[in-house]
Amino acid sequence: MNTFSVFHMNDCDWWIARSLEEAIADYTRECGPDNIDDAHALSEADLDRLQYIEEGHDPSDPSQWKCECGAVGDSNCRWNGLYWEHHHGYPIGHVAMTCTTKRSFREELALQIAKGIEQPRMFATTEY
Repeated sequence: MNTFSVFHMNDCDWWIARSLEEAIADYTRECGPDNIDDAHALSEADLDRLQYIEEGHDPSDPSQWKCECGAVGDSNCRWNGLYWEHHHGYPIGHVAMTCTTKRSFREELALQIAKGIEQPRMFATTEY
């Protein structure tokens, strides 16, 4: 099996590897054997539901958001409490922008595979 998947190792760590056995072996080598709680591959639904957030993510920074028209957030955009909006004029009005530093686990997995993963490694953690 040459395709990488994401594995849930415990309450705070996810690993990327070719198999569960490979994930457990690499995780144990890096972090020790004491912190593996019911390790398993993520389901298709989990890959879509879980959010990968890049280090340094700051949702209040409009420059980390992009509009469907290609515009990057700036001082002319507005924050609605959940996301930035870019104004497109009448009759369209404000359009929700997409955060460029936050994406689904599925999207991040595809990006990492496209970059050429060579070996298993940490995919995400809540501990930083």
